[in-house]
Amino acid sequence: MQKVQNQLLDRISNMDLNQMQMATCLENFGLMFQEAAENKKLAEKSSQSVMDSKDQEGVVKMLESSSPVLQESENLSQPALGSVQQLTSPSTVLATNVISSIMSTITPFDGEAENFPLFRQMFEMMVHKNEDISIPLKQSLLMKLLAKDVLDMMKTPTISEGDYMVLLENLDRQYGNKENALQHYLTLLDQHSFSSDDFDAMEKDLNRFNSIVNVLKSNGSNPDDPFFIRLFVKKLPIRVMGPVYKRMLRGGQTFQDLVKVAYDTIREKKALEAARDHNKKCNRSDEVYTTTVDFESFDSD
Repeated sequence: MQKVQNQLLDRISNMDLNQMQMATCLENFGLMFQEAAENKKLAEKSSQSVMDSKDQEGVVKMLESSSPVLQESENLSQPALGSVQQLTSPSTVLATNVISSIMSTITPFDGEAENFPLFRQMFEMMVHKNEDISIPLKQSLLMKLLAKDVLDMMKTPTISEGDYMVLLENLDRQYGNKENALQHYLTLLDQHSFSSDDFDAMEKDLNRFNSIVNVLKSNGSNPDDPFFIRLFVKKLPIRVMGPVYKRMLRGGQTFQDLVKVAYDTIREKKALEAARDHNKKCNRSDEVYTTTVDFESFDSD
């Protein structure tokens, strides 16, 4: 062993300066790698909980050391944060959603008396009786839901509870009077007419007539009264009147019974007309084909 050591010393003594420096560097690298390996083993053996507790302690110390700065920043930003919270509070978001729902659900009133009852009822349920909506907002919504001509006639000078109630009363007086509404719908019924040859138009006219009668019914009129029934049958187009008239003569028929007969008759006539047109087109095609064949036979002769 002593001999080996002496040989190593001889070799080292014979190294030049560069070789000595290289050996020193290699030795240092070896120590570094060894130390890194030992640290890795220690890190793997340590529990995760210990590491988490140390991390938490470090975060707490860091927050404690910076608490004066954070406190000052919080004081400076408090008014701005309050303003943002006020603008985005749950009540503000809820009010925005309610308003959006109202504007998308209620059809604005166009000034036609027949459209006022439904408009008034929907506004009553969704806005007027909604305690979460303030009076100024109710008045603003009502004005927004009125057509320009109606608003020009009904608008109030200010936004207030008194002006809001005056606006509602004026609308009810102008468009919601039951006696006036009754006369209005009776006039519409008397002026109503049916198409005489277009079955699609007949069906739409029948829907319209039925809607007017339903409005009169909601105002206290009896649609099964002989007046309505006779007026209805009399106004039907000739191509539909026959079956409905025969049913009326049987007696004991309600207005809706006769309306159903009219619907069925219109659809039956419409189907027959479509079949007739289809047969005509087929016959024309056959005639063209026959004529073509005849000419070809003549040419071949």
